[in-house]
Amino acid sequence: PALAYSTPVAVQTTGTTAAGRNTPYHSKYNPVERCWGILERHWNGAKLTDTQTMLEWAKSMTWKGVHPVVQLSRTAYEKGVTVATDAMQAVESRLERNPLLPKWDILIRPASTV
Repeated sequence: PALAYSTPVAVQTTGTTAAGRNTPYHSKYNPVERCWGILERHWNGAKLTDTQTMLEWAKSMTWKGVHPVVQLSRTAYEKGVTVATDAMQAVESRLERNPLLPKWDILIRPASTV
């Protein structure tokens, strides 16, 4: 589903786009995961008894010498959101997958203007 959302934007802004996707996931390549690990080490053993305590601990950590911007979000995200089959087929029809790496190396063709 993420590909369905990202493809129209990538193609619309840059024409034909090569979309090299990451190889199977490993957290060391994800900066958010690395930052999360540093935060876990920072508040190691602290009693996070309420939201305010958690936010203050998060604000006091540093990553690469910088304090993060920390805000509480109470946004409720919908679960189970999917892309309709016909919409996904329209996206898939514009993809050219490398036969050697079909999951990871994808060329995205622009949508037809006709």
